[in-house]
Amino acid sequence: MTEERVWRLLQGAIDLHIHAAPSHMKRKLNDLEVAKEARAAGMRAILIKDHLTQTGDRAQIASQVAAFQVWGGIALNLSVGGLNLLALKAALPYGIKQVWMPTLDASQFLHSPGIVPGLNPYPEEARGGISLFQSGGLLTEEVIPILRCIADNDLLLGTGHVSAKEGKALVREAVKLGVKKILVTHPQAPFLDWTLKDVQEMVEMGAFLEQDIVFSLPGKEIIPAAEIAGFIRAVGAAHCVMATDSGQASNPAPVEMMRFFIAEMLAQGIGEGEVAKMVQENPAALLSLS
Repeated sequence: MTEERVWRLLQGAIDLHIHAAPSHMKRKLNDLEVAKEARAAGMRAILIKDHLTQTGDRAQIASQVAAFQVWGGIALNLSVGGLNLLALKAALPYGIKQVWMPTLDASQFLHSPGIVPGLNPYPEEARGGISLFQSGGLLTEEVIPILRCIADNDLLLGTGHVSAKEGKALVREAVKLGVKKILVTHPQAPFLDWTLKDVQEMVEMGAFLEQDIVFSLPGKEIIPAAEIAGFIRAVGAAHCVMATDSGQASNPAPVEMMRFFIAEMLAQGIGEGEVAKMVQENPAALLSLS
């Protein structure tokens, strides 16, 4: 019975956080393989992410070959010039849907005791990390035009691996500048410092919360599934999306991880309607899919 419920909820699901090959790290599947598996499972779309380069171009190719919706984005790390408006503008013609603030090069990430070794391919160059703040606790001048560009092009803003303090300032300014779609990237990750109170503040400003199952896999459980369910209940499924942050060579394939995530949330007492909202309705709205 549970399998039937999971399969039903997987139909039309959208995963907004998948890492695929080619990549600077070993990945489970390439873009096309991920797309074909998602299509075969009855999913509606996926969004592929690379920490070092924009993925809009490869997403277009995978979409055409697999006859399935694949979308891309850009993470504003050092490899694209950091908080670089020109890199963002250059990625726009490739159809990107999401813009992440710094991830591997975020100051918060690089100086966290929970950092995963080996993720950053240029540790010496990135040692200081990218902060969204200038002196005085104000957002850097580079952030403002980037937010304006995101607003003007109706893109999804992802908070990346920044600190909670940076994230709150970022979201506050983004809303002020007209950004309509904001997603707080896995705030419970061990290398971040977000609390439930921080997340609730973000939701009150209009942001959505991205929950990722990658931190709750059997044998690698860093965040108990019950804690994820607790966050969902605290902010409401209407303000959450369920994603996988999958693609690592040592983990199950993305579709299998989404299937596991759905089953885990059902087991935690999250209702089918709530799961459907988090895997189907909310991601579709954030991608502006009709």
